[in-house]
Amino acid sequence: MVEKSGSPGRVTSVRGFLGKVFELDRRSGFEGSAVRVFYRGQWNHEWPIWPSVFRNENLKENEGKLIKEVVSRFPDEFINDNTTLEKLVRLQHYGLPTRILDLTENSLYALYFACCEGASEKKDGVVFSFVVNRDYCLDFMSDTASVVSNLSYLNSEERVSIREKALNLIKKEKLSGEDVVKFNNDFHMRRLLHFIKEEKPYFEPKIAPKSLHRIVAVNPKMNNRRIIAQSGAFFLFGIQDILKENNDDEISVERITIDGASKLKIIEECEKIGITESRLFPEITSATLEVKRKYESIGR
Repeated sequence: MVEKSGSPGRVTSVRGFLGKVFELDRRSGFEGSAVRVFYRGQWNHEWPIWPSVFRNENLKENEGKLIKEVVSRFPDEFINDNTTLEKLVRLQHYGLPTRILDLTENSLYALYFACCEGASEKKDGVVFSFVVNRDYCLDFMSDTASVVSNLSYLNSEERVSIREKALNLIKKEKLSGEDVVKFNNDFHMRRLLHFIKEEKPYFEPKIAPKSLHRIVAVNPKMNNRRIIAQSGAFFLFGIQDILKENNDDEISVERITIDGASKLKIIEECEKIGITESRLFPEITSATLEVKRKYESIGR
């Protein structure tokens, strides 16, 4: 790790942060085209790495109902979304908790996100660095993305059942073809396959248990101004709720702790190099608030 929470090595400036990012690159040996590096800023360094829908048991148990209710109320908003993943991205944009976790490929954007909240409480923030093999970065239309995203429509009992069966099979030293067939013929798996086939009629029932267990990086469809502005990407979570920093997956995780007392100073430095709220959130509401604050502070 670059910095542990509470260590004297907290970042207090943009310059210091970039030094930590470059240090990570040198120490990790991950430079090159074989991997991609993503970042995520969180204003509270104590929070785990988990999607918003898993942070509340009621939301978690009713995940599918959340999606269906919003889509049924505003069908025109989703008319061009052909997959469940595309719907999840749009729902996340509008503030609904989902099983996707926002990432960016720009470390300075993640720094801004880590500082834009909690400044008054002077709570330490954190920027996570995730190094992912390019082979595990999925296109938004990939079959694995469809499999994992459609877990959203299953109820809690169905997801628990699939999780238990998948984990038991993953533990086996060698998985036979018969094991995979039996797994896919399970009643709850057939329910999952039903939702997948709604967006991909050609899909065959050959889901490997491990594909449900993985946390995958997804390249989103660039049809959203905010995603484009933020150099955005996502982690899509399957039957795992939390990405552990010392995980056994294909994701290497490091953290850079941001000094809580320095957040306002860091935000000012970010704004001097063009990283502002209206740039990262390119909607008119962000721009109007930014203009309002600018003129309110004249002469101060």
